Amino acid sequence: MKTQQLKQLLENETLASQLLTYITQHQLPTSADGCILYGQPKLRIYLNKQNWMVIRVLWTLAHQKVTQHAIWHVCNHLNCTNLEHLYTIDDAPPELFWKHVDRQTDDQCWPWLAGVDREGYGKSAYPGINSRRANIIAWQLANGQAVPDQMVVRHLCHNPRCCNPAHLAIGSSKDNSQDSVRSNRVAFGERHGRAKLTEKSVIAIYEDYHSGRLTQRQLAEKHQMRWETIRAIVNKTTWRRTTQGLNDSHIS
Repeated sequence: MKTQQLKQLLENETLASQLLTYITQHQLPTSADGCILYGQPKLRIYLNKQNWMVIRVLWTLAHQKVTQHAIWHVCNHLNCTNLEHLYTIDDAPPELFWKHVDRQTDDQCWPWLAGVDREGYGKSAYPGINSRRANIIAWQLANGQAVPDQMVVRHLCHNPRCCNPAHLAIGSSKDNSQDSVRSNRVAFGERHGRAKLTEKSVIAIYEDYHSGRLTQRQLAEKHQMRWETIRAIVNKTTWRRTTQGLNDSHIS
């Protein structure tokens, strides 16, 4: 519906009354879950040579303002006309999000109960918040503001599913990376899922090269891998945690 058409609805009391009367006549009795379903197959009314969307008519008259945002249903019944079940991006009830969180005591983790992403963080969506991670949405709802630019939401509890605002804090990407390392959530070396080498073989490669026993090309052929991989190991570009304690003086 166009903005001008909705403004006409607010300015014309007769038109508004006609539409409300028609809608009321076709509403079904309130169901056990509080829904007031519309008893017609289509959620549109044709009046004065115009199509009127039932849900948008109800929302506009109830709030006495025009919105071009989508109107959603808390109940997920698309033909429900209960005004308490309708919301837009401007007035979405926080319970839409929190109903998927196991809110325990203040000092405990509040696990996200729905889906998670590949890294174990809760996946969600909430109108007006440009993020799909549950912990970020939880922080913004609790603090009433967006995450500052260049900042991230950290888990002080190191539990990616947790949505307890008391366990969430703002920090830099560096802070977050250090959190991951301290909590052992980042896989290094042979613990990494795509690692083809072990720490023992990496040390052997490093020592064989720096002792002069084998060249990088010979090591690549011996271990059946790319020369660039060998070069990265002996130069400590990769596997730094394994080779950081090694240097030429340690190799005989």
